[in-house]
Amino acid sequence: TEMGKGSIVGGSVSATNMIIAKSIGSLMGTVTEIQIGVPPSIYAEHKQLAEQVKQKKDSLNKVDQSITFLVGKNIGGQLDPQKQLMLKKFNATRQPILEEYETLNARYKQLSERLENVQEGLIKCSGAIYPGVKVMFGNLIRYIDDKEVKVTIRKKDGDIHIGV
Repeated sequence: TEMGKGSIVGGSVSATNMIIAKSIGSLMGTVTEIQIGVPPSIYAEHKQLAEQVKQKKDSLNKVDQSITFLVGKNIGGQLDPQKQLMLKKFNATRQPILEEYETLNARYKQLSERLENVQEGLIKCSGAIYPGVKVMFGNLIRYIDDKEVKVTIRKKDGDIHIGV
């Protein structure tokens, strides 16, 4: 028997290779997240980058809309000096935002690929794993719908497999 292994109830637990527990989740359906396959910092960075990429894309879209609007108004050179200055500022602002977006997006895609390619990892539960548990192997997610006892969870054939 394995000594010192405990219960995981609520919150989030991450490991690169293996998680061993007596029980995971609870009868009350407490939301419990188990992440395996890559260091926890990779999951955190991926999540943070997703938000940053979205924000930069939104900023870029707003700048592009403003530029398009002002250029449309400028047909025939009818833009007053104040709006011409605004157009210059938007054009000057666009390039740095685009560069930041491309840098963030490249890193996001790199981490997404790493999460996609997770092959290793094992979760052993000697007691019960309860509904409400979210199991993540890289970018694969599986929610536990029914109470299972004495299970081993691993990635197999591109899916999360629960074996008894």
